[in-house]
Amino acid sequence: MLSESARQTLIFLCSMFVGSSLAGWAMLLWENKPITARQRVGGVILSGFSGMIVALLLHEKLSDHSTLLAGVSLLAGIGGASTIEWLALVVKNYVNGKE
Repeated sequence: MLSESARQTLIFLCSMFVGSSLAGWAMLLWENKPITARQRVGGVILSGFSGMIVALLLHEKLSDHSTLLAGVSLLAGIGGASTIEWLALVVKNYVNGKE
């Protein structure tokens, strides 16, 4: 099975995925604009993975500072939601420009 250290790291990364997903979801809801189901699901998944990837990349260097690492991951989740909104706007403008 997994060692205790690996188990704790896996739990931390999963919690960063969930936290970043919630941060991305909150960012999408904060704008108070109508969003499609595809944008909701895409934003949550993208935010979760971006936060988890940031946590994974910085875990070795910042393992002693888990609070800082969690904050950076949550900010990455917020940025992931902003990225999906920006991409949706670009695609919408592209499609509207073709008509």
